[in-house]
Amino acid sequence: MPMSTVSSVDDLRTAGTRVRADKPSGMGRVSPVGKEHGGDRLRNSSVLVVEDEFFSALQLESILAHVGCSVIGPMTSVSEALSAAREEMLDAALLDVGVSGELVYPVADALRARGIPVVFVTGHRGSDLPQRFRDCPRVVKPYNARELVRVLRELV
Repeated sequence: MPMSTVSSVDDLRTAGTRVRADKPSGMGRVSPVGKEHGGDRLRNSSVLVVEDEFFSALQLESILAHVGCSVIGPMTSVSEALSAAREEMLDAALLDVGVSGELVYPVADALRARGIPVVFVTGHRGSDLPQRFRDCPRVVKPYNARELVRVLRELV
């Protein structure tokens, strides 16, 4: 059987492949949903994930599922994400800045217009973001699960 390279979530969707993600490494002792850790605020929260890199998307999905969130996505294009940003009932969004060669800023604008908190999950520096988004939290790749959960708990 020939080996192939998987570089995005769409590669797997196109191939009809199903993937199961277990608890991500680095979760440590992050409580899934305990009230003492703020899990009650995240449990059943709907979080939009906009990320086109397969392993990054898988890691985000796994972290969110571990703390009881419902994941909307991952969306792998700006147009797909814009549709979800306008139509889905969301509590927060995790947005990679660059998705399939496009900047995700129109999605962030649509979400903020609806009052939905946005977290940029990216390798970009905060100073690289447009001025209007510099007040948004940013979690740097590679993701630290504890930091990501802490930021979401502060927003939801």
